[in-house]
Amino acid sequence: METLDKLSAALGFSRHEVLRAAGLIEGGLSDRYTADERRLLAVFRDLDDGGRSQVMRFARFVHADEHSWVQPGLYDDGSHQSAPPSQSGPTLFDLDQD
Repeated sequence: METLDKLSAALGFSRHEVLRAAGLIEGGLSDRYTADERRLLAVFRDLDDGGRSQVMRFARFVHADEHSWVQPGLYDDGSHQSAPPSQSGPTLFDLDQD
């Protein structure tokens, strides 16, 4: 088991994943990635450096957009005008920051 643990650590996988890859066990734990994640990863790996950069820029944009939701004030009597929310994260037009 100690050797298996060292091999797993060196490969960056769990003991279970190494045993499953070797065909010694089946299933058990849920797969590491969903089918959609595996397809996306396969497409990403097939892109050239420019395509990968564009995908990463778009992913950062979508991620920031999903996490930028701002709750409006609970009480607005109309006497104060609130500023519209501003983009705090990356935009589609930002240069690659990798």
